[in-house]
Amino acid sequence: MNGRGPSLKYRFGFARTIDEGRVNDPLLQISDVFTDAHRFQGRTSLNPSRSLSINLSWQANLTQTETITFRGGDVGSGTETVSGNNKASVWVFNPNYVDLVQRQIDRYEADGGVADPNVDQTIEDANGDGVVLTNTTVVEDFREVYGNSSIAVGGRKLLPLPLPNWNVTYSGFGKWPLIRKIVQSASIRHTYSADYGSDYRTNSLAALDGGSISTFTLGRNTINYATPDVETGAVRVNRRYQPLIGFDFTFKNRLQTNVSWNKNNSYSLSTSSFEISDNATSEVTASLTYQKTGLRIPFLKGKKLNNRVSFSVSFARSTTNDKRYRLGAALAKAVSDPTFQASDATKGDGLVSEITSNIRTTISPQVSYTFSNRVQANFVLRYVDFKGDTRQPSNRNINGTFNIRVNISDR
Repeated sequence: MNGRGPSLKYRFGFARTIDEGRVNDPLLQISDVFTDAHRFQGRTSLNPSRSLSINLSWQANLTQTETITFRGGDVGSGTETVSGNNKASVWVFNPNYVDLVQRQIDRYEADGGVADPNVDQTIEDANGDGVVLTNTTVVEDFREVYGNSSIAVGGRKLLPLPLPNWNVTYSGFGKWPLIRKIVQSASIRHTYSADYGSDYRTNSLAALDGGSISTFTLGRNTINYATPDVETGAVRVNRRYQPLIGFDFTFKNRLQTNVSWNKNNSYSLSTSSFEISDNATSEVTASLTYQKTGLRIPFLKGKKLNNRVSFSVSFARSTTNDKRYRLGAALAKAVSDPTFQASDATKGDGLVSEITSNIRTTISPQVSYTFSNRVQANFVLRYVDFKGDTRQPSNRNINGTFNIRVNISDR
C-alpha cells in the first residue's frame, strides 16, 4: 500500500480503528468488526454430612459484536451497528403469564390510560418507566416474571442476575430403619437447572432517525414512545428438573431399580409478534435390572458355567403441552373492555391457542445372555403408545430385535 496501509498496532490487535487518512479512496468501503465475548462460571460443592452432597454451579455468557462500516473519506465516523446475545443461569419458580399481562395493564393505567371503547386517547410515557406493549417494557416485564429477577446486569441491562443451579444427592436413605431391612443401598436425587437467554441488535429506525418518537395503535389508542437505540430480538427461558425427585435402590439379590419424576418447561418471547410460547413436559420413568451369573444348564449335568443372564425393563410416560399466548391481542382487548381482567388473557379464541397436547408411553424389556467372551445374545422389545391430537394423530408402535454374536478365534 506504499505506506498508506493500517498501522502495525492495528494489524496486531493493539488498536481497534484505522488512523484517519490511511485510506482515502472514496469508492472503497471498509468494515471493522469487533467481537467481545465474556464467560463467567463458578462451581462449588457442599457436604453437610457424609451422606448428603450438594453441588452448585452458575454461569453468565455475554457476547457483543460491533460493526463499523465507512468509506475512505469517512474513516473514524462510519455507520455503527451492534448485535449480541446473553445467557445466564437463573431461578425460575412458577412463572405466570397472567402476571405479565397485569404488569402491562398497570403501565397503561399509570400513563393515564382508561379502558373505554368509545374514547380515543393518546398515551405517552407520563412517569418515565415506559409505555405499554413496546420492545423495552415487554422484555423488562418478561424478565421479571419469567426470569424471576428485577435486577439486570451487563452493559445493556438485558441479563438477569446469575443465580446458581444445583444437584442434591442423599445416600443415607438406605440406612433408615424400615428401608435397610429391604435394600442393600438407597439414595435420593434432585437436580435443578435453568437458563435465561436473549439476543439484541441495533434498532434500524433509531439509526436512521436518531432520537425520534415512534407511534402505534392499540385499540382506539395512539401510543407514542421514544425509539430505543437497541432492541431485543427474542428471549428464551428453560427450566429443567431432571429429576424433580428420583430414587435409586439396590437390593441384596442383585436387583436394581430406580424411579424418577422429571419436569421440563420452556418459555420464549417473540418481540416481533409479542407472542409467548409455553411448553411443559412432565415425565415419569422407572427401570428394573436383574443379573445372575454362573447359571446352571440342565443338559450339562449341573455343571456351573462362566455365563451371565441379565434382564431389564424400562418404563416412561410423558405428557407434553405446548401453548401460545397472544399478548398484543390481550392488551388490545384490555384497553377497550372495562370488564377485562388479566386472567381473561388465558381464555377465548384469539388470545391463546394450544399447539399440541400429547401423552407418550414407552415400555422396553430386554434379555441378554453372555457365555464367557465367545457367545453374546440379546433380545429387545420396544412398545410405544402415543396419544396425540388433531395435529399429531395417535399411534402405536412395537419393535423387536434379536442379536447373537459368536466370537471364533484360532489359538
